[in-house]
Amino acid sequence: MSYISIASISEAVCTELKHAARGYFGKSAKDLSIGESAMLAGLLKSPNNLSPWHSQEAAVNERDFVLGRMVENRKITEEQAKEEVK
Repeated sequence: MSYISIASISEAVCTELKHAARGYFGKSAKDLSIGESAMLAGLLKSPNNLSPWHSQEAAVNERDFVLGRMVENRKITEEQAKEEVK
């Protein structure tokens, strides 16, 4: 894959995330909480099935999974993850 293709894909993903932040949470992507960001990241696996509009329970479960992986990869602390699931 060429650099231009990767750059185009990256730009498209960023644009979609900005729209998703507005659509799901009514705010700018830069203003999302860790938990909100984790929920959007979880949507990538299955946008229809994991949408909070389709299944709040599935969306929350996937968000929690993403938060757990963030802890495992030392991107956030256990305390930060616990704060987001309240």
